[in-house]
Amino acid sequence: MRIVKDTEIEYRPFLGTLHNGNNQEKVRLAYPEDNHNFNRDAYTNDLNNIIAFQKAVEKTDTIIKTTEELSGFLKQNLEVSNAQLFFFNKTKNQLNPIGTNNNGNIISFITHLNNEGSIDWIFENNTSSKFTELVTYTVNGNLTKLIIIPIFQRNKRKGILLLTALSDVFINDDTNYNIVQSSLIIALLKIESILHKLQAKEATKELQLYQSKMLNDNRLLAVGEMAIGAVEEILNPMQVILSYTDMLALENNISNQQSIRIIKEQIDQVTKVISNLMKFSRREDESVSLKPININALLKEYYKIIESSICNKNYEIILDLQRDVPMVISNRDYIYQLLTNIFAIILSADVNDGGILLQTKYSNNFISLRVVFTGYLNTLDSKNLEVDEDLSIGIIRSIMEKHEGSYQTNSNPDTGSTIVLNFPVQRRGNGN
Repeated sequence: MRIVKDTEIEYRPFLGTLHNGNNQEKVRLAYPEDNHNFNRDAYTNDLNNIIAFQKAVEKTDTIIKTTEELSGFLKQNLEVSNAQLFFFNKTKNQLNPIGTNNNGNIISFITHLNNEGSIDWIFENNTSSKFTELVTYTVNGNLTKLIIIPIFQRNKRKGILLLTALSDVFINDDTNYNIVQSSLIIALLKIESILHKLQAKEATKELQLYQSKMLNDNRLLAVGEMAIGAVEEILNPMQVILSYTDMLALENNISNQQSIRIIKEQIDQVTKVISNLMKFSRREDESVSLKPININALLKEYYKIIESSICNKNYEIILDLQRDVPMVISNRDYIYQLLTNIFAIILSADVNDGGILLQTKYSNNFISLRVVFTGYLNTLDSKNLEVDEDLSIGIIRSIMEKHEGSYQTNSNPDTGSTIVLNFPVQRRGNGN
């Protein structure tokens, strides 16, 4: 916003006051018609430039390339040394620069204006002013103007366009402002189109993720149903073996007592594993609803299921559970899915020995479940560019988002691997 002194008095040039001789025809051609032709040619040139800019923007495939085209167009057609786009974040409390050639001093200055409320003032006063012009001085003493143009999209604050110039770009000239607005609209439409494509790509990726999960779930379901049938068939002969063992014990043959004891212990162990497996596979209808659950109790229950698989890999597993941790708003199936995918990652490691630590801790209204593995897991290495494409990581991320929580992963050949799940004690939403 600025104050510009203006006057409505018009003066004809000295040449236009001459009427004698052959000069009259020259005056008529030099002043009115030449001026009209000049304006028409300038308008045509501006229009051609806008059309060329639109064609260039249509060829861009990223937001950065689009903003670079906008900046180059404005610097080429206006007397500006820099053009920088800033977009608000989701909470509308921070302006983020868009592009690669970002001036650190300008970014700090805009951040300062936003924090002190000046950017809000610019948007609130936009009805009476198209732009706001700030004046600053460079190191060399040259007068530099920072022109801030607020950007609205669907009557909502989108961001700002910052122009840096050494002269009055818009003084008594709506043409330059119209050029800026036209190019800005073209760039914003392209950016919005790119964002929609990215959102569609993410939605497709998530859909493929859940399709893969459903396929795996169906396979596991089929295998599980077969396993449950096999388990029931196993229990019957195990009971027969146990009965005959008891009959042998009644013969009071001292030499067989030790063997009989070992047989019964092994039968009890098999029966225990089968019972835990059947309990794990049994789905309760109430488990699909959200409710307060004790995460420590579920970890102990899951530990009994996974213990045999851990032992087969020659791993040692330790539980370090903090006492009296608050309840987590979740359900049994979600926690089991998280643990199943975590251990699927761990058991895929090409390591035949090591240790696993399951740890819970309550701090700052969050319950943290930390899984520490002594081996290196490439899937969890931050240097691995395909980490986000891993199916198990995708499922963990999706479930933690449902909990309004977060997760961190890390793996290093020297220090081992860590997965941390952070569950909020109090949740904002009520969806599952």
